Amino acid sequence: MASDRYADFGRRLKGLMQDRSLTQLELAKNTGISQQSLSGWVRGEHIPKGRRLAVLAEYFDVPPRELCPEAYDQNAVNLA
Repeated sequence: MASDRYADFGRRLKGLMQDRSLTQLELAKNTGISQQSLSGWVRGEHIPKGRRLAVLAEYFDVPPRELCPEAYDQNAVNLA
């Protein structure tokens, strides 16, 4: 089920934020991604796609596929 995969990403993102003692607001300011988007991802309602996934992966210094394999499972990623 997609929502389970989205929840997995949300837990992964929340863990990365906790490891770095980041709030959603701080992450939003540091990446230029809206807090609304981040909130939906953390809650497991959505997953990042395209450039926003690339920005998060770069910020956390992890490969995009490792950060969000759910996006690749859906063939939904275009990092351009």
